[in-house]
Amino acid sequence: MAQPYHGGPDAAICVHLMDHYAFWNTRFRMELKPGSVGENVTLGNITEDQIFVGDQIRLGTALVQVSGPRVPCANLARRIGRPDWVKLTIQENRTGFYLRGLES
Repeated sequence: MAQPYHGGPDAAICVHLMDHYAFWNTRFRMELKPGSVGENVTLGNITEDQIFVGDQIRLGTALVQVSGPRVPCANLARRIGRPDWVKLTIQENRTGFYLRGLES
């Protein structure tokens, strides 16, 4: 069962970007791989400053819409092994974002 503060129609899919992984691994000498921060989808060839709430993305046959930024939690900080993870992802504007489904 999902925790009550995770998911919902406007947060059906959690996205993180390959650009973020390259940043974390280079700048902070981490060894994170896609999926390490709990996302459902990892997208390449795009940066967070190119994504806006309301943007629509086609994922296979599904049409999804960016619904808002992800807010990382303390559980993720523990999983990553960095107590400063929440503050760091917000400070670096590399939080990832949520998608809502429009068409399947």
